Amino acid sequence: MMRVRQLGTAVVVVAMSLATVLVDPAGVVAAPAPRRADAPLVADAPLLDAVSLGGYRPSALVVVEHKRVRPTSRTMVDPPTFSASFDVSGVPVSWVEGVAESFPVVVTNTGNQVWHASGVDRVRLASHFASKSGADPAFWLSDQLVVLAGDVAPGSSVSVQITVAAPVSARFLEVEMVAEDSSRTAQFAELAVGVSPQVYSATYGVADVPVSWATGQSQSFPVVVTNTGNQPWPSTGTNRVRLGAHFASAV
Repeated sequence: MMRVRQLGTAVVVVAMSLATVLVDPAGVVAAPAPRRADAPLVADAPLLDAVSLGGYRPSALVVVEHKRVRPTSRTMVDPPTFSASFDVSGVPVSWVEGVAESFPVVVTNTGNQVWHASGVDRVRLASHFASKSGADPAFWLSDQLVVLAGDVAPGSSVSVQITVAAPVSARFLEVEMVAEDSSRTAQFAELAVGVSPQVYSATYGVADVPVSWATGQSQSFPVVVTNTGNQPWPSTGTNRVRLGAHFASAV
């Protein structure tokens, strides 16, 4: 058992043991000498008078003069961090409602943990169209998760290809990293976007259409059609676009 007392700049350690420690005038601690439990205490009387022993009978008195007691050094381990940075320079800023666009987002792992592409702790890239900035789920209009092609080590970057269609009310496109336990990086990137509603419109060149016809007569002629909207005209499929021609009795 030991007691430590501070005397000015000196630290006094009172050791309650079965060994006697001698202190020489230079303040160098000598090697302890074994003694019996009933052996007399070896110490300087004036020094004992200066120290309150609190009722204990010390078996040794160690004085370390003008020394600062320092804690032992230890290795500090950084806590795990889940963070990222994003390059969204390839993201389109002009969109048409319902029209899918493909673009890359370059993501850098700025934390100290590996991003696993698969398994129970996998990490994926999330993209959201939002009506308001700030990566608040309350304003998300869409939510898409894209799987990484492989693990991403700390300090490494990966390009992730995203294909997504914008809703007409979207004002921002946001990206962030999401872990399998639904935790999200504190960092995210957002880009203001403009989304136009779907427009189907056209102009027609009918200069070569015959103006004189006989009943039951068939004639061939060209019509030049220009797509002036913002939607593609597919020629096949369930939403194909065709040119219609009609004879009418009145305008």
